[in-house]
Amino acid sequence: MNNVQKAVVIVIAVVLCAGVAYTVLGNDDGETSRFDEIDLLSLEGLQEMSPTEALDGLTSRADTLVSEASDGNLSRNAMSMYVDELMTFYDDTLVSYMLFTWEYNRDPSGLSEEYSLWESFVSQGPETISEAFRSVLNGPGADTLRSVIGDEYADSVLAEEPLTDEELQLITAEAEAQDRYYNADPSDAETIAGIYGELIDIRENLAGLLGYESYSEYAYEELYGRGYSSEDTEAFKETVKEVFVPLFYLVLEDYEGRPSYSYSSEEELFADGGEFIRGVCPEFAELYDTMLGYDLIDFEDLDTKVDTGFCFFQALSDGSDFVYIYNNPNGTYYDLCTLVHEFGHASAAALSWSPTTDYDVMEVQSQGLEALFSVYCEMLGDTAEAEYTIFQFLYVTIEGCFWDDFQQIAYQEGADTVDEFDAIIERLEQEYGYASTIEWYELSHNFSSPFYYISYAVSAFSSLEVFVDALDDYDAAVDQYLDVVAFSHGYLDMVETLGMANPFDRNEAMTVAEGLLDWIVSAQAS
Repeated sequence: MNNVQKAVVIVIAVVLCAGVAYTVLGNDDGETSRFDEIDLLSLEGLQEMSPTEALDGLTSRADTLVSEASDGNLSRNAMSMYVDELMTFYDDTLVSYMLFTWEYNRDPSGLSEEYSLWESFVSQGPETISEAFRSVLNGPGADTLRSVIGDEYADSVLAEEPLTDEELQLITAEAEAQDRYYNADPSDAETIAGIYGELIDIRENLAGLLGYESYSEYAYEELYGRGYSSEDTEAFKETVKEVFVPLFYLVLEDYEGRPSYSYSSEEELFADGGEFIRGVCPEFAELYDTMLGYDLIDFEDLDTKVDTGFCFFQALSDGSDFVYIYNNPNGTYYDLCTLVHEFGHASAAALSWSPTTDYDVMEVQSQGLEALFSVYCEMLGDTAEAEYTIFQFLYVTIEGCFWDDFQQIAYQEGADTVDEFDAIIERLEQEYGYASTIEWYELSHNFSSPFYYISYAVSAFSSLEVFVDALDDYDAAVDQYLDVVAFSHGYLDMVETLGMANPFDRNEAMTVAEGLLDWIVSAQAS
């Protein structure tokens, strides 16, 4: 998941709908269509370019647009042609970046330099396009360009502040430090502490240059586009400490561990997961079969793979989508859960008319499918999956809050030594009455996706609600979950529009906790 945030999407769109009133496009019978048609890009025939070729080619096309529009005599058709050429090439660069990311995660050795160059391009690419558009919008060709890209997008470009050389240097330094972390000895806490301290300094300096008081504020507001602040999460964190931690330990009393499951090949795993996925709805079945047919789901067992799992997706300007799922498997039930989880991301990317950019909603789209899977298994007579899922979701809810607090303190105090990071952990263990099983230097999100972990907590809470609702009425819960998949806006909009519980409201959070308690007591009594 951590790689999802790296996908850069340039969207020129007008939002025509809100909530669950979905836009009707090309529907002959006039009825509302929940999902868009599937249009996936396959791997066949894709040409991968280097990051240097990507930046040079994009810069060349941007310069051509500016030059051709400089005298104000460019026709709308000609302007549209140059814009389309620029954006189509940008699509090609993003596909190359996604292919490289896939290759890097399969084996990062020997790719450090290319990794840093691609990470720099991800920041510079959109800025190259924006600079070209700004130049035209401030010249005699402004009206013609506006007629092509629309006033809303044009105004947003003019409002942007271009990255300075100092900001670009910090972004490059951040990528280089991240690469050193990925290639470091994972047990060398001293070295990793130094890298982490360096990343904290770089990010705090970057946030200051971008006009924010802290990197936490920048991450919450700008990087992840949340509709709430870190201060807003405090009440939720208190509820987690007081209620969800005790629920977690209540489940732990009778917890028998991960359900027994093994498989002999990718094909067997995909067949087992497909039984549930195909049954959710016809669109899920079609998408799953298409991704398998295009070899867009990678659970190959390689010793060189980076130990992570994610769905990477990009909406392209021609209306198609490039989506793939990557995982480093361990041959257990966890792989089956990961397949279901990441397919939740893939379904939203490929089926939504206008995929949300809200990370919390994205995580409900993935974890919510896991919740349905566990109830599906329980209806078939196997309760181990439900117990495992509830254990995991409670664990993720606690961990999401715990590690967000860890990062908040580490960044506020500018920690950079093993002793300082360990002291923060000891303090939080006392506050939460809970000890994480992960060392701070083992959690890749601390280094690659700072302040993202709270999204896991918030979305796990909503997914626990999906579980509770599915116990009462599975079909209705599936229907609401599909509304979540199709949802295009922010997390707080989602919970309000779809009538879901707000985790930042203690009373609503307690309603979900009570439903969980009822299930836990019933399950332990049976």
